[in-house]
Amino acid sequence: MQTLSFHSQGLEETQAFLSSAYAPMKIGGWPSETGASISRRQVDGLMIDKLDFDYTMATEMRRTGARWVGHCC
Repeated sequence: MQTLSFHSQGLEETQAFLSSAYAPMKIGGWPSETGASISRRQVDGLMIDKLDFDYTMATEMRRTGARWVGHCC
């Protein structure tokens, strides 16, 4: 079993992590609470991610060529 753990209090750090772990994205807006916690467990081919944000997160994804690009608000 593989695990991954990420904790942040900064939107820029969270944006960089989400972009590298999922798809390139930008976080828009600046909420007063900016904490994020992400944990991943992977067993064989099954990967389970638990994402916990101190703010409301919504995403828009669109395909550009061979890549998906996300925008988080």
